[in-house]
Amino acid sequence: MAEAYKLHTGLVASVSAGSGTALYTVPADTTAIVSSIYVANRETDTDHTINIEVNDAGSRRFLVKGVAVPMQSTFQPLNKSLVLETGDILEFSADAAGANDLDASISVLEIT
Repeated sequence: MAEAYKLHTGLVASVSAGSGTALYTVPADTTAIVSSIYVANRETDTDHTINIEVNDAGSRRFLVKGVAVPMQSTFQPLNKSLVLETGDILEFSADAAGANDLDASISVLEIT
C-alpha cells in the first residue's frame, strides 16, 4: 500500500450558487484520512456562516451546518480524523455574502 500526504485548498462558494464547492474528491481505489480542515474568513468587517458536507454517491451528510466563522479568524471543525472512501466528496458552502471571502484547506493522507 502506498501512502501520500496531500493538501487541497480553494475558495468557498455561496449557497446561492447551488450546491457546495467540491474541494476534495477521493480518487479511485483510494481510502482518504482527513486529518484537518481549516476555514479562514478573510473579511475585515463581516462574519460568515459555513456548511461542510460529505457527498457519498448522492447521499449527503452535514459535518458542519450554519456555523459562524468570525471576521479575520479561522475555524477548525475536526477534532478527530475523518475517513472517506473512493468517490466521496467534501463540499463547502457559505452564506450568500461569504462568496470568495472564505478560504478552505484540507490535509489528507491518501492510501492506495
